[in-house]
Amino acid sequence: MNLATILLSGCIWFPQIVRNATYGTRNTPKFKHAILTQMTISWPTVYIRVNATGIFNLKPEDYFVVIYLLIIAFQFWLMFVQKFYSPTLIIPDCLKNCFVRVQYTYSRTFGASAIGVDCSICMQNLELVTQEQYYMTPCNH
Repeated sequence: MNLATILLSGCIWFPQIVRNATYGTRNTPKFKHAILTQMTISWPTVYIRVNATGIFNLKPEDYFVVIYLLIIAFQFWLMFVQKFYSPTLIIPDCLKNCFVRVQYTYSRTFGASAIGVDCSICMQNLELVTQEQYYMTPCNH
């Protein structure tokens, strides 16, 4: 088998990393789940490449295992950064406009014409609520 294909088999978290960066969310799996999933997927690959008496009669390749584990560690590091710092931290500022989707801003400011107007949902006067407490959906409800 091609070594590049086998190395790519360890890259199961890159779609999640790209999705988090694109949508700007911190939806990474729990690290316990991610580690157990990665171990389940990686164990046969690592075992076949390290064990000289395996069924495929391959010579042991320690460098392959090191590269494979470094790729996995890099993925976990990226997910850690996305979860605890910023999902878009890995994208350069010049490319953020191309890849990151624009987030809708729900907060609104109301001018002087809104003073004395009642909210149709909570029936409170708008002048009693501060600016940070106004939220409006994309359909203006």
